Order: sequence, then structure tokens, then C-alpha cells
Amino acid sequence: MQNYLRLMLATLLLAVVLWPSTPASAGGNYPYCMSRVAGRMGMVEECNYVSMEQCWANSTGVNGSCAPNWRLQYYQQQQAGEDSAIRRRTKRRAD
Repeated sequence: MQNYLRLMLATLLLAVVLWPSTPASAGGNYPYCMSRVAGRMGMVEECNYVSMEQCWANSTGVNGSCAPNWRLQYYQQQQAGEDSAIRRRTKRRAD
């Protein structure tokens, strides 16, 4: 029984350590995602598609739906905001 508990604890710790920490790595860096129901796992989102057509082609038969990758769009907006803030700071220093 003790060995079983140790094994379960080790497995849990390993899963926590190896779980992706950033949204982009969890969903993929591609611009389109397919959402589908995967049994007991519930809703699964796969962001592995370079075009909406590619996503639609893979969604047939699995009852999936396709949409733009919102995580990637959010990340790009955040990057654009940081870039403009850096330009403003650099401009102020030059003045």
C-alpha cells in the first residue's frame, strides 16, 4: 500500500512539473484551433492548423469546430503593447 501511495505521489509531482506553463505551448503557436469533445477529457482544443480550411478538413467526423487561436492573438496584442511602450520610453530618453 505504501509503495502504491509513493508511486501515485511521484506521478502527480511529475505531471505538475511537466505540465506546460504557457498558454502558447499548451495550445500550439498556429493561427487556427479546433475544439472538440473527447470523451471523459471533456472539451479539447488543438491549435495545430495553419489555415481555417485545414482545420475544417480535420474537424469532419469528430464533431469539431474551428476558430482563430485567441491565445496567439492575445500574445501578439501584448507584444505590440510592450513594443509601443518601449518606443515611448526610448523617445523620451532621446528628448
